[in-house]
Amino acid sequence: MSSLLDLIAGRRRVSIVGMCKNAGKTTVLNRLIAECRAAGVSAALFSVGRDGERNDVITNMEKPGIFVEEGTMFATTSDLLKLCAAESELLLSTGAGTPLGEVIVLRALRGGFVQLSGPSMNARIPELIDTFFRRGADMVLIDGAMSRKASVSPAVAGCSILCTGADYDPDINKVVADTAHAARMLSAPALQDGKAAEIIASQSRGDVVIIGKGYDAAVCGRNELLLHAGRTPEAALFGAAFVYFPGALTDSVCLTVLRRPKSSGEIVVVADDASKLMISREVFSILESRGVKVCTLDPVELACICINPHCTTGPDFSKTRFMREMSGATGLPVINVADRGG
Repeated sequence: MSSLLDLIAGRRRVSIVGMCKNAGKTTVLNRLIAECRAAGVSAALFSVGRDGERNDVITNMEKPGIFVEEGTMFATTSDLLKLCAAESELLLSTGAGTPLGEVIVLRALRGGFVQLSGPSMNARIPELIDTFFRRGADMVLIDGAMSRKASVSPAVAGCSILCTGADYDPDINKVVADTAHAARMLSAPALQDGKAAEIIASQSRGDVVIIGKGYDAAVCGRNELLLHAGRTPEAALFGAAFVYFPGALTDSVCLTVLRRPKSSGEIVVVADDASKLMISREVFSILESRGVKVCTLDPVELACICINPHCTTGPDFSKTRFMREMSGATGLPVINVADRGG
């Protein structure tokens, strides 16, 4: 069985994100906790939402718990502390409020099950990670979510593990295709043109930056371009070699770029990082067919895909087929986190 720890060797901030419920995120987290313990790696834990409850708060389905050994640092909230079975010492009250109370940092004095949580404000997450490192953690493991884009931001995690499973959709082809697309978004390449990157960095990050083939640059407001105020997108982007968009890179933004005449040549669309890429599989396919490339200023590494062929609402997927097709579609290491027949 492949080692997850080997796949993330040298990374200090690792986010585990899931395509759907029951994708195997908690199983992956528990496996990483065990591998870190066996290797003598001090791993600290928190969640961008909530994890570790024995029954899902929405579906009421039973979930695997999160067991920590003595000495493990973790974050939870004041309301969830009473649900943590591990005897722990309080290291820090962060002052970060959430609907479940204040975020607190603890260290387990004895092994036991815990519930994880973390700041509800994205800006407070890097502070929490720094706290763990200052107190001696070698690595921080983050329970994330595709719906909480902060968990795949480079400010949070430079490396991610993507979990997917049969509960996403009963059609294995759709699960593979959508997961492969999510993987491409998460691992979008960095902008390789250094001069274009310098020009973008020199401008206000609140403006759209349009760079021509000769590196002439123009800026405009995002709404000015998207709402067709002043010059039309066709005119503004004609002949552009690069265009940087602040904020979310959505289908509507991409469709604006696609309004350029085909004679304009290739163009590179640049976003800040993978957390800003919100492009559907259908629109991304059109971008590719039109020679439009998507890059980021701050890339994230996707270490592997973890699959769960078990379905809670219908037949399981064939683990052999699921593994084979996911490997072929992504070209990434694929690990089956559920040892079930099929």
